[in-house]
Amino acid sequence: MGAYYRRLLDHSLGALLRVQFTTEGSEVMDYAVVLLLEIEKGAETIRVYDAGHGHNEMHRYTRSAGKETERAFAR
Repeated sequence: MGAYYRRLLDHSLGALLRVQFTTEGSEVMDYAVVLLLEIEKGAETIRVYDAGHGHNEMHRYTRSAGKETERAFAR
């Protein structure tokens, strides 16, 4: 089963939080937590936490370099 959640964190900044996850029974199989910033051209990704490669990772995004190399965090 999957679920999707989106919340406006700060209207004046245009900061959004998006969460997607899939479960099997009570176990979370995959997830992504994304911090976005709304700009004139759409939404720009700031940070992503996910388990896309089977372990917890954090990705930073910059305007100049885009997606940076992932960093592992808490098991």
